[in-house]
Amino acid sequence: ELLKWYERLLGIMAGRILSVNARVADKWGRLQAEVRAKTLVLPVVDSLLAATARRYQLVLATDNVKDFKAVGLKIVNPFD
Repeated sequence: ELLKWYERLLGIMAGRILSVNARVADKWGRLQAEVRAKTLVLPVVDSLLAATARRYQLVLATDNVKDFKAVGLKIVNPFD
């Protein structure tokens, strides 16, 4: 059931899913170094989202504004 849902989702979202590629991975490594230099910790999933947003110059939509402020992203809280 879950696999069928996932496969349907991939079809619906075709062309709109950003992958973690070498450029995103590079941004992620640099971001991790930057955050750690500030003695902060950003969870892996959050930092991958942030790195992807940086790579593609995107605005990150999240209600978790506090964790992302330290990385200097453009953020919008859709629940405000």
